[in-house]
Amino acid sequence: MPSPTPIRFLFRGQPVEVPADTPTRTVLQWLREDRQACGTKEGCAEGDCGACVVLVGELADDGQRVNYIPVNSCIQLLPTLDGKSVKTVESLQAADGTLHPVQDEMVRCHGSQCGFCTPGMLIAARDLVLRHPDADEAIVRLEMSGNLCRCTGYMGIVNAVLRVLRERKQANTATPTTPHALVLGPVGAHTAPMSTHTASSSKESTVGSLPTLESASGSPSMIAGGGLRRTDGPLTSPDQS
Repeated sequence: MPSPTPIRFLFRGQPVEVPADTPTRTVLQWLREDRQACGTKEGCAEGDCGACVVLVGELADDGQRVNYIPVNSCIQLLPTLDGKSVKTVESLQAADGTLHPVQDEMVRCHGSQCGFCTPGMLIAARDLVLRHPDADEAIVRLEMSGNLCRCTGYMGIVNAVLRVLRERKQANTATPTTPHALVLGPVGAHTAPMSTHTASSSKESTVGSLPTLESASGSPSMIAGGGLRRTDGPLTSPDQS
């Protein structure tokens, strides 16, 4: 009997191929056990706490960008990644070690104690500031409610998000000119035509096209999410998004 077709997808912009002989294995298990991507945590193991959130991206219908959806990797089965792209919290900071604004403000506001929920909180925070640039404290609390923290009481986390939102406004993100504006970037900002790209429904062509698309804006930098909220637009390098 022939072996199942391998699972092919992009992991942080690089193509990977995984045997399809364990169809019930989760994305979280593969990340932590095979790739040592241990920033993604296992908390509840049933999709409720937000500690395990990653981004899974698919090529948009127009073939010009990758649409990312935050998913709970503890309940997402590995075979569902076939032909897609995966981002994790390890790529949040810049290649030179510079903290992302949401990381920086989380430190300044003492938004982390034991640290177990922090990766998911950071993902949710970036997703929030991209989708709700004018959010007030009530919206921040509502949007972050899908990520559970048993230490901080949430005030430091909320303050960190509010400070990032305030800095984005001050930086005039419509025309990014400051490091913070550039790192965060508006959703869907990179939609330049890709003359060499042709969308395809086949697994091989889809996986093959994603690196071409993402390379237009450099190496992917970070992820955004929390719950099951959609983030439209490519993830790009720290110096561009």
